[in-house]
Amino acid sequence: MLIINADRLLNNLDELAQIGQTPDDGVIRPALSEEDQAGRDWFRRLVAAAGFEFRADGAGNLSAFLPADDPTARTLLASRYRTQR
Repeated sequence: MLIINADRLLNNLDELAQIGQTPDDGVIRPALSEEDQAGRDWFRRLVAAAGFEFRADGAGNLSAFLPADDPTARTLLASRYRTQR
C-alpha cells in the first residue's frame, strides 16, 4: 500500500511555491521565464534525490520514472493538471 508522507508533501509544495512567489502569496512562473526554469530545476533535483529517472518530452512536460525490475510490469502514471479559474 502506498503511504503519503503528508509533512514531506506539504514541505515540498511550500518550497516550490517560493519560486516565483508574489507579494500577495501567489505564484507566477510564466513559460520560459527564469522562475519557470528554476521550478523545473527544483523538480529535477527532487527526482534525482528520490532515486527516480527524470524525463522531459519535446513539449516540456516533466516526469519522474521508477523502472520496475520486471519489464512486463504495468506502468502507473500520476499527473497534475491545473485548470484556469
